[in-house]
Amino acid sequence: MAVVGIILLLFVCAGAMGPSDPFPVGYSMGNLNTIISDDGIGGRQPWVPAAVIRRNTGFVLAAGAVSYYDMMDNIRDRGIYRAALGVSYAGPVFKCKGAFSQFDAFRMYFSQDGYLSAGLGGVSLEMAGHRIGLRGKKGEVKTIGELGASVWLPFRYASLFLGVEHVVVKESRNGSDPPLLIKGSMHTAGNRFGAQGVLIEVTPSKRKPVRFLIGEEYRLFRWLGVHAAVGSNPVLISLGVVAEWKMAGAVLSFVNHPELGWSKGFYTEYVAGRFNEMRKK
Repeated sequence: MAVVGIILLLFVCAGAMGPSDPFPVGYSMGNLNTIISDDGIGGRQPWVPAAVIRRNTGFVLAAGAVSYYDMMDNIRDRGIYRAALGVSYAGPVFKCKGAFSQFDAFRMYFSQDGYLSAGLGGVSLEMAGHRIGLRGKKGEVKTIGELGASVWLPFRYASLFLGVEHVVVKESRNGSDPPLLIKGSMHTAGNRFGAQGVLIEVTPSKRKPVRFLIGEEYRLFRWLGVHAAVGSNPVLISLGVVAEWKMAGAVLSFVNHPELGWSKGFYTEYVAGRFNEMRKK
């Protein structure tokens, strides 16, 4: 039970989907959000801001899951997981994304998280809500509401992303609100060496406020690739295999966290129909 308490404390107090996830869910798990393009599988994820999706993409249905491995006392990942579902839409002008996920630890601690992002062009606004607590103790369930904003600036050879997250508008009652997070990143277009990305995160309220992450994705074939990333504060190492076709995609990812050990995740998506194709019908 002591180990269970440590795990729960880690997720509640550590601060993609949940308010305090140690690493992102979905395609971005294997590259820690360092590899993104507005016309690729990374930009279509429902829990990535709507600013990062190319217009006329149409509807995208997606699902992801993560099972967390705890290396303490050899407790396996059977009881610690997150599952997520979402949809993305990008028409000629308006773009929006919505997602829901649930985190569960040993059927004792849970977190339910909703996400909505909407925007025009390369700008979007985000809203998120979190319901967290211990099962069977309704009086100890907390709710958190927060806002965010994102800007995506695409250029010929690279794109820039700027964002702010966790602007809390509905505070929990026990001080477990996620701290303000500011992001800035650069993502190259595909080149002979693959695709590269650099991400800087700043959490002003932390003693060590800056995180630095760098990643690489290389396509073995047009539809099959591998990616990896490394991050600081805490030190994370991620690996992933991605398969991306015209109308679908799937990713298998692994992340090593200094406290959680190795975690594994899966992500899949289906592009229900591009906007121009739907309009012809």
